[in-house]
Amino acid sequence: MTLADSTFKSSSDKADALNKFFASVFLPRPQNPCSPPLSTVTVPVTPTAFSDVSVEEVWRLLNNLSKSKAMGPDGISARLLKECSEVLAPSLTALFNKSIAIGKVPADWKYANIVPVPKNNKTHTVSNYRPISLLSLVSKALEHVVHNRVLYIVKPLLHDQQHGFRSGKSCITRFLDVVYNIGKALDCGKEISMIYSDFSQAFDSVPHNKLNF
Repeated sequence: MTLADSTFKSSSDKADALNKFFASVFLPRPQNPCSPPLSTVTVPVTPTAFSDVSVEEVWRLLNNLSKSKAMGPDGISARLLKECSEVLAPSLTALFNKSIAIGKVPADWKYANIVPVPKNNKTHTVSNYRPISLLSLVSKALEHVVHNRVLYIVKPLLHDQQHGFRSGKSCITRFLDVVYNIGKALDCGKEISMIYSDFSQAFDSVPHNKLNF
C-alpha cells in the first residue's frame, strides 16, 4: 500500500497511513468569505418541536434490525437488540427522549469503528480509500427517530424535483424525469441546454467550524 513516495507493508503501518490520510482530508477548511457568519444562520427546528418518542416506536425499530448488521465500538450486536427489544425498549425510550430534550448525545455514541473501503480497483493506493464509520446501533436507532421527526417538518418545504435521499425517489427517478422532459421539449421543436456538475468529495468543502457545536 502506498501514499506518494511511501510504501507500507505491515498491518499497523497501513492502518496508521489510512488514519493520517482520513484525518488530513477532514481537517477544518478556511471560512468561505461568501458564507454567512454562524451567528446569522437561523435554524427553525428545535428539539422541543419534536413529538415524544414512544416505547412502541423504539420496540419496532429494534425488532426490525437485521441480525447481520455490524456492531459499533460498544460491542452491542443487532441480534441482542432484536431478541431483547421488548425488555430494552422502555429504557431506551426514556434515554432517547432525554437526549432529544437536552439536545445532547452520550459521548460513547459518537465513537465509531472506521473501515476503509476502496473507491475502485486501485487497492494499493491510500488516497483511493474512503472511510466508513460503524457507529453504535443504539445511536443509529436514535438517529432514525430524529430523522423521522425532521423529515416530517422539512418534507413540505422540499421541491418536488428533489429526488436525492427521499423515499420512493432515486437517481433512476431523476434520470427518467430528465429524459421525459428532454423528449417533450424535442417533440415541441425546442433546443436543450444542460450543465453537468461534479460534486465528488463535496463533504470536504463543508465549513466544518459550523458543524462543531
